[in-house]
Amino acid sequence: MIKKVALFMLTVMVSFLLMISGCSGSNDKAEDNSKTATPNKEGYTLPIVEDGSVTLSYAGIDNWYAPASYSHNLAVWQEIEKKTGVKIKWEVMPANSYWSSLNTRMASGMTLPDIIRVNEPDLFKHASDGLLVPLDTLIDQYAPNIKKLFADEPQIKKLLMQADGKIYSATQIMTASVEMEPWVFGIRKDWLDMMDLELPETLEDWYNALKSFKKLDYSIIPMTTGVTNPGQARSLYGLFGHAFGLNDMVFSEGWGVGPDDKVSYTFIMPQYKEFLGYLNKLYKEGLIDPQLVQGDQFTSQIANNRVGVVAGYTSAILRYNDLLKKSGVPDANYAFVLPPKGSNGEAVSAKRRSVSGAFSITKDCKYPEVAIKWLDFIWASEEGRRLQSFGIEGITYTMEDGSPKLTEFVTNNPDDLDSISALRSVGAFTTLPDYRDIDLWEQILTPSQVEFANKIKANLIDRFPELTSTPDEEERLALLMTDISIYIDEMYVSFIIGREPLENFDKYIGKLRDMGIDKVIKIKQAQYNRYNSAE
Repeated sequence: MIKKVALFMLTVMVSFLLMISGCSGSNDKAEDNSKTATPNKEGYTLPIVEDGSVTLSYAGIDNWYAPASYSHNLAVWQEIEKKTGVKIKWEVMPANSYWSSLNTRMASGMTLPDIIRVNEPDLFKHASDGLLVPLDTLIDQYAPNIKKLFADEPQIKKLLMQADGKIYSATQIMTASVEMEPWVFGIRKDWLDMMDLELPETLEDWYNALKSFKKLDYSIIPMTTGVTNPGQARSLYGLFGHAFGLNDMVFSEGWGVGPDDKVSYTFIMPQYKEFLGYLNKLYKEGLIDPQLVQGDQFTSQIANNRVGVVAGYTSAILRYNDLLKKSGVPDANYAFVLPPKGSNGEAVSAKRRSVSGAFSITKDCKYPEVAIKWLDFIWASEEGRRLQSFGIEGITYTMEDGSPKLTEFVTNNPDDLDSISALRSVGAFTTLPDYRDIDLWEQILTPSQVEFANKIKANLIDRFPELTSTPDEEERLALLMTDISIYIDEMYVSFIIGREPLENFDKYIGKLRDMGIDKVIKIKQAQYNRYNSAE
């Protein structure tokens, strides 16, 4: 109840501030919109339209902070409406509900919203079906900030370009979070200290550390992933993979490319057998979760002080520390640790995706020029980025030496909200197209996270790029990879638990070839060549 009242009072206060700041120019604006239009040095003027003369409908995932739906007229979006003059009709839902609803909506292809978040793998199919508008010409004519973004960061444009060479979506750019919040192992440093052990570095160090954890208490699970299916498990235990010379399994799904630009696939590489042998050794000695795949019990196992090593983003690992402290283990400390070193002495980890989400203008949009200008403002302009990242000046941030500085409302929230939830309570840190810069992450993250991010930066390598498919490629990949992925998952588990002896590894490779893995690699090679030649 206290949180709801505080949120209501904040919204009222910000609404009042916005109202009084806009009163002095409202009459002039009604008489002549050009008198109050603010010049934009790249080319167009603000407001984009006369206030309230255009309403755009937006369909997408609602605020991750559930008490503050975007449909509640949150402070950030009030300010964006004031700046642009564009009203937004929010058609937002929680993630699970939204994705199921989206499939039905796109299948009908009727009465689509003006701007819609679509499922990325289906983006080009929807575009080929004529449901989405190509953005290239619109960007060239009406979106100077997006044009500058593409010029400054051409890799973003390449990642958005579809198989026909056109762009159909904006996205969330997570370049800063790629560096500042990597996916890593968390290991119980307090347990290592009890055993007089250092943080593990080599595969042998990891084996010894896990073995020592088992000696502390027979009920301990030295390592578990907390995932719910074998596909996730092979990805998360895949943090060991680089030590064996394998491609990234966490973010690249086993795909990689060599110096000769030849595409390769982890799950048929000779080194994969060695990797499975290492995990089989850990499994036989009870050093990884006996169920291998763990779901609902994961959190309770951590809370019961039973888990030695986890994998996750650094923020999630810190939450495990908080969970243990609340469970009566005040000295518990999951420390961030680099993945094992390979034979070359390098402890390598792959970067997360630098973009996420696809936000498109649909065929039913009556004002595509307004829609692209609105996207240009919220996604690529300095002012729009600041609103979506830092929120409202004077409430969630202040300007110090020309840079935004988060206030105590965010860093020491009176309702005990974490920093991200506090920003989301006013409509910032959004689920819409945005670009959060590194200054924001450095203020949100703890000193230990920032220190580790700087430590691991030199060890991060680029992931395999997200490749786009033509409809024909998508259909062929779906036909081939459905059975192939199931078989890889089944054999991954079978090899690790010993149900299938590693002596049968060559038979496993042979079956994958019979199932068409070489055809898949050929398609991926063509897609990579196309991506590599894009400008």
